[in-house]
Amino acid sequence: MSDQSLGDLIYSLSQLKAEKKAKDTDLEILESRITQLESQIMSAMEADGIEQSASPVGKVAMSTHTYPKIEAWPLLEDHIFETRSLILLEKRVAVTPYREFLSLRREVPGVAPFNKRKLSFRPLNNDDE
Repeated sequence: MSDQSLGDLIYSLSQLKAEKKAKDTDLEILESRITQLESQIMSAMEADGIEQSASPVGKVAMSTHTYPKIEAWPLLEDHIFETRSLILLEKRVAVTPYREFLSLRREVPGVAPFNKRKLSFRPLNNDDE
């Protein structure tokens, strides 16, 4: 155990959470600026008809990747069931329906529950939010 009291530990947690929140805000701003610059760079490259470029500090390359965008879940589900194409799905079990099955004492073959403990923290004053 620690030499600090529980109150001291909670205070330290509140300080770290506040620091993390400030850094998360800074990170969001940086990510937005990066996205804007990437967009500007890609627009300039498209205008110049190039897919790669470089400067003394680094090089950039544009590429295109295809991702699924589901427009009709019922059609996709029918296709998956009819063709047994389960490979199209991510390999994880949805938490909320699984918990519902457990509460109804319905077994889900091949899945075992595990409990993960988590500590929640809510500041008592609005200054830290």
